[in-house]
Amino acid sequence: QSQKDTPLTVVAVGDSHAEDLYLGLRANLPDSNVGYVYLPGWPYETSSNSASTFQQIADSQTIDTVIINARWDDGGAESDELATQLDILQNANKTTFLADDRPRFSFPAERCQYQPWVGPRAQCAESSSPYFSTYREYLALLTKAATVRDNVHLLNTSDGICDDQVCSMVNDGSLFFADEGHLNEIGSEWVIAQRITSDPVFRDSVGRK
Repeated sequence: QSQKDTPLTVVAVGDSHAEDLYLGLRANLPDSNVGYVYLPGWPYETSSNSASTFQQIADSQTIDTVIINARWDDGGAESDELATQLDILQNANKTTFLADDRPRFSFPAERCQYQPWVGPRAQCAESSSPYFSTYREYLALLTKAATVRDNVHLLNTSDGICDDQVCSMVNDGSLFFADEGHLNEIGSEWVIAQRITSDPVFRDSVGRK
C-alpha cells in the first residue's frame, strides 16, 4: 500500500496485470492510500485466499473504489469466479472498475529499448490485428458484466497503445512496457493519468477534481 498506518481507500486486485496499474494509481493519487492485492492465476485459479480477499474488501468501511484487472484473453472474463466476486462488491456498494487490460507483444521490451550491434533491428510495434481479434471477444463479456451491475464500470487501459494498424510499446518517445505484457512505471502512470483526465466516473470515484 502507498501509505503507512492509514486505512485503504482504493484497491487494485487481480493477477500481475493489476499489479502494474498500482504503480500509476499510487503516483496519481498521492492523497489516497492505495493498496494492491496479488492473486496468482486469478480468476482461472481460485482459492480460499481469493475469496477471503474480496470479502475483506467488501467488508471494509474505508475502501470505496476497487480496480480489477487480469489477463482476460484466456477465458477469465466469462468465469463464474469473476461474476461471484463482482456480485459481492456490488452488494457491498463498492464502486468497481473492470480494466480491459493491454496487449501482450510477441517480443520483449528489451528488443524495443536496445539496438544490438548485430542481429535483428530494434522493434517496438507490431500489427494490432491479433490483439483486437481477442480483445473484442473478451470486451463484450466485460461490458455485459458491467452493464448488469449498477456499481461496476469499464476502465479503458489500452487506449493510446493500439490503433487500427499497430500496437506500440512506445508513446511520445517513452517506453511504456517492462516486458511483453506488463506496463513499466512510466507507462502505468501515463495510463492512469489519462483515465483521470478522460473518465469522469473514475475521476470522481478516486476523488480527483
